[in-house]
Parts: sequence; structure tokens; C-alpha cells
Amino acid sequence: METVAQKIKRAAHEVQRPVFYSITIIITAYVPIFTLQRVEGRLFRPMAWTVAFALAGALLFSMFLGPVLASIVFPKGTKEWRNPLMPFLTRVYGKTLGIAIAGAGSRPE
Repeated sequence: METVAQKIKRAAHEVQRPVFYSITIIITAYVPIFTLQRVEGRLFRPMAWTVAFALAGALLFSMFLGPVLASIVFPKGTKEWRNPLMPFLTRVYGKTLGIAIAGAGSRPE
């Protein structure tokens, strides 16, 4: 039987790599903005710095502070609760998605 600390550690490790790479890709997409000159650079560079710092803060939180806070807030663990509405919504979504996909192949070009 896994302890609460082991569950938190496993969950944090499970999402660590995808979160890191997704945030890195988003920050990398802003790199061209840092190279802008003159008016464009003055206009957009502060926004790019803000987004980069916000994403870096989110990365640090998700990797370091989030798991620590989870172990403090949930020392005895949590009880899983099944939402009774979710199976109905999943069925409706599946049917709607099937109809949309089937209709997408028959549309005129």
C-alpha cells in the first residue's frame, strides 16, 4: 500500500517531464519577439518578458512548491469521488464526436 507521500511523489514525477517541455516550447516560441528592434521591440518585449517570467514561475511552482503544499494540505490523503453526471456526458460526447467525424469526410471541398 502506497503512503500519501509516495502517491504525491509519483504523481509529481508523472507530470514533471510533460509540463517542463510544454512550458519550454511556449517560452521558445516567444524568443523571436526578444529580437525585435525599434518600436516593435519596445511594444512587445515587455509582454514577452512577462509571459516568460510567468511561465517560469508556473514551472517552479509545479515542480517544487505544488508537491510540498499537497503533502501539507493532504496529510491523510483524499477520498476519490465519482461524479454521477460524467458517464452521461462521456456518452453524449462520444456520440457527438462520432457524428462530427463522419460528417467531416462527406463535406464538399
